[in-house]
Amino acid sequence: MELFGQIIVYIMMAFLLLGAGAYIFKPGSPLARNSVRASHRSVRSSSRSAA
Repeated sequence: MELFGQIIVYIMMAFLLLGAGAYIFKPGSPLARNSVRASHRSVRSSSRSAA
């Protein structure tokens, strides 16, 4: 069971590294731009509600 958990964690880390590598090599891709825009939008809306 522990081995199964380790395999899942390693697969998740591999996908995370793959996504980070794709962002580093191609930051202008539509997926990267959409995720950055969404994070900025959430920051702006939370700062408005706090003020």
